[in-house]
Amino acid sequence: MNGLQPHEWVCPRCPEQPLSLRHADSTPLKAPRSTALHGSGTVGTSTTSCSYCGLEISIDTLSQAITYNYRKIFASLNWSRFIKWSLLQNNGLVAYAQLTEASCSSTENSASLRFADFIASQHLSANQVLDIGCGSLPRPSYLEGTLDGEPNLIGLDPFPSQWDGPLICGSAEFIPLKSNSVDVSIAATSLDHMFSLDLALDEIERVLVPGGRLIIWDHAGSPVLDVSKRMLSRIRKSKRTLMEFIANGARRVQVYDEGTVLSVPRGFADPFHDPASRHKNWGSNLAKALERRGFTRTHLNPDCGFSTWVLARST
Repeated sequence: MNGLQPHEWVCPRCPEQPLSLRHADSTPLKAPRSTALHGSGTVGTSTTSCSYCGLEISIDTLSQAITYNYRKIFASLNWSRFIKWSLLQNNGLVAYAQLTEASCSSTENSASLRFADFIASQHLSANQVLDIGCGSLPRPSYLEGTLDGEPNLIGLDPFPSQWDGPLICGSAEFIPLKSNSVDVSIAATSLDHMFSLDLALDEIERVLVPGGRLIIWDHAGSPVLDVSKRMLSRIRKSKRTLMEFIANGARRVQVYDEGTVLSVPRGFADPFHDPASRHKNWGSNLAKALERRGFTRTHLNPDCGFSTWVLARST
């Protein structure tokens, strides 16, 4: 496949409108009066914005990457949630940089190889595949030769990635793809990191074609949760720098005008997840949320937390 052309992207905030770009008016993040905003210096801004909603968007036609400031969108939806979620994301970014061997997309991760076998066993053929939380590698091990044919693979990740192909540098809550344009969506250990699981599932439902498949790797009720425990163990052994930062907890929060937040919330399950995603009912709640949106589970590996869901809507 030849990837995506610029006209095939849509605005992630108003996806039913054709994407019409103009020169951007870069506006700072809107924060409560009690929060001081710090200049982002050399962080950089987008050069275009959506003509309909004003969202700043950058499309790199060479790398086929689309970038937008999803953090600003989240901040406008729920400021308190945005702060806490951002702190967890920042921890994840540190872990990405320091603990590359802990990546769930690496060939060194045995669970990732089992997930690859789970996908391959279904002999799926697809024109377009969206990998939500694709990771930092050019291609995650669970997508190496696991799908029939030569599908167009689109990566989505909020963190920097070397993804080989069209890449969405953003969030699953706002996907810049047309409705009914994706045959298979994959979420490998990513649904429990969402700012809003409901918004993300709504978007996955929107972009999937009728009969499209959502393939999930999730920790719920599974020994795969050990992956998170191993990551925490590696962090503790990594000069304890990250864990000491988390244990001490920054009492002050610095928020930069492009959305970066540096601090850690107290009382969370671990450095990367809020308590809701580690509740004993997480797995059943996720299944019910999918069923409400018209998904039916067709494949399940409960020992590993793998499942495949088919979208049953007809239009």
